[in-house]
Amino acid sequence: MKRSWFMVIVALVAGLSAFQAADDVKLTVPLGGNSWVTVKAGSGSEKVTNEGWKGWQHTKAVFSTYVKLAKPGTLKITAPVAVQEGRSELQCSINGVAKKVMVSGAALKEYALGEWTVPAGYIKIDIEGLSKTGAEFATISELFISGSAVNEQTQFVKSNE
Repeated sequence: MKRSWFMVIVALVAGLSAFQAADDVKLTVPLGGNSWVTVKAGSGSEKVTNEGWKGWQHTKAVFSTYVKLAKPGTLKITAPVAVQEGRSELQCSINGVAKKVMVSGAALKEYALGEWTVPAGYIKIDIEGLSKTGAEFATISELFISGSAVNEQTQFVKSNE
């Protein structure tokens, strides 16, 4: 009887580990090949390069990044962010649901931008700056995506070409 319970517990632990591992896929989305400035700020100098977003100075500017998910589920977004001076408040939105985050520090640091429940298909990720104390909002060159909606079939431009 003890051996039976032991086998059941081992099977449950193995099942939970496999379930957690399915959620551990983390993909790097380079911004040069997947982002556009979709809302320009008048005379703003915001642009997307192979090194990421440049000249991000205006609150009206919106950077949009696109990915295609093969299945519905949760989508978690993080990003390595550097703020050359001061601090900035950023907003990340998917399907009209916005999440805010404060970022600071000249050294790259990975920040959680939010978690959403999303359908399968094309997903538009909008990021904009709400406020800043320095000259520019931030330097971001890539996004990291993970969650139950992210798997090997997730599509985006893998390089900046």
